[in-house]
Amino acid sequence: MGFKIQSDIIFPKVPTDFTPEQQQWADTVTNIIKNLLTQIKDDFEQMDSLYLTDGITAPSAVAGKALVYIDTSDGDLKIIFSDSTVRTIVTD
Repeated sequence: MGFKIQSDIIFPKVPTDFTPEQQQWADTVTNIIKNLLTQIKDDFEQMDSLYLTDGITAPSAVAGKALVYIDTSDGDLKIIFSDSTVRTIVTD
């Protein structure tokens, strides 16, 4: 079992006025970050469990996202959609 995730990370373009040394450094750092994020994504997709912090204040809605959380007010597993609709998935 694993979890499929989609990366929302967009790397900015490097300024065109970089010296060759700065460009090489920027390319190296970008590649390191991309490799680390790929490893994290691969590790996450191979997980067979997902741990959530128990009891958090309901998060605010985020445009284009759905957030799963355990509500501190009642201990229920909930999801909040981008339109602020909240649905209970499992009751405690």
